[in-house]
Amino acid sequence: MSARSFNVAVAGATGAVGEVMLQILEERKFPVKNIRLLASERSVGKRLKFKGEQVPVELLQKSAFKGIDIALFSAGASRSKEFAAAAWESGAVVVDNSSAFRMEPDIPLVVPEINPHAVAHIPHIDAFLENGYTKEEMKMTNEGRKIMEIPDLRVTCTTVRVPVLTAHSISVNVQFEKKVTREKARELIAAFPGCQVLDDPGSNVYPMPLFCAGKDDCYVGRIREDDSAENALNFWVCGDQLRKGAALNAIQIAELLAKSHLVPA
Repeated sequence: MSARSFNVAVAGATGAVGEVMLQILEERKFPVKNIRLLASERSVGKRLKFKGEQVPVELLQKSAFKGIDIALFSAGASRSKEFAAAAWESGAVVVDNSSAFRMEPDIPLVVPEINPHAVAHIPHIDAFLENGYTKEEMKMTNEGRKIMEIPDLRVTCTTVRVPVLTAHSISVNVQFEKKVTREKARELIAAFPGCQVLDDPGSNVYPMPLFCAGKDDCYVGRIREDDSAENALNFWVCGDQLRKGAALNAIQIAELLAKSHLVPA
């Protein structure tokens, strides 16, 4: 890590991802010189703990980024669109966790009037599109294509809302050009940074949200060869979505920026 310290702003500090960002900044000893916590009017004056101190929350506004080196956004797409440019114009390097700049269509969120405590599983996250998939399902499809740099990657997803406090789970079915055995898959996944194999189903050992909550890695289990398709595998993955994919990713990007001296002095 660079010996230099940075003035850091967290936009959306009182949200679920924002609060985890603060935890990870402290856990990973990110070189914070001063921290500025930003949120909407209803949260102004609230205090959040950071490095043993109670830091007051300030109003998220364009002038709030003056003197900031790194701005971490977890305030949602609409707020990012409104304030990210102001942070950049103030001289800050912006790391945005929202979908504001992912070229996704603006589709209003539709929330059904359902009591989440009365329903175990709801196969509906975000608005439905004309193709029958939801916006969340297409986001998973398109992000996978972008990450793997395979624009025509054939993917199908069903997203389900389930009553867990933290962590996402996904059942993966993948087909390869050549056969990949279960043993080889376990070896490759275990060697990949950020992944851990948790796969002893005979002893009821496999990834579960309760186990993965609060951890940085993604856990993979139930690895097996798929008998329904040639050269295919099935496996089950769990990870804390507030950390991996959100708060942790943003701070890891900030760490790389700090090491590479890309943040203006």
